[in-house]
Amino acid sequence: MRAAADDKFVIQMIAICWLRIARVPHVAPRRHCAGIGGAVIIKKELYMRSTRLIQVAIIFGMASASAMAADTFANGQSFYGQPAQQAAKARVVDVSTARHLNVAYGDTVTFRSEGKEFSWTFNGLDRRPVDLAKIAPAGFTGKSLNVYVAQNPLNRN
Repeated sequence: MRAAADDKFVIQMIAICWLRIARVPHVAPRRHCAGIGGAVIIKKELYMRSTRLIQVAIIFGMASASAMAADTFANGQSFYGQPAQQAAKARVVDVSTARHLNVAYGDTVTFRSEGKEFSWTFNGLDRRPVDLAKIAPAGFTGKSLNVYVAQNPLNRN
């Protein structure tokens, strides 16, 4: 959900910068081209155009960098929590029978599917659904399962 909002923002920023580039004429009108002054105007307009192109390139680069790490904080931690060691009191969920799952913030859940299992502690961002495919190890399951994380009790809003 957040990635889609970030992508929309980046697309809007690129469109704004591109419109600014399009407004800068690449050739000065003939009345300004007479003598040395006309050459200065053309150079200034080309400089403005190249500056806008550089701005668009920087914004596009930042967007692609944020898209690569869309599900992590700046310190490298996942938005959704962290892998956990399998504990005796962890909640066990069979992925093949569940359609969705509600968990409290900070809960540790062990997911099982076709003889494979992994544990996850949901202590990242609260009040948002987590797709199991984003946190599961590669090749865990092909089934889609949404995990809904409740609000962190320390958050008042």
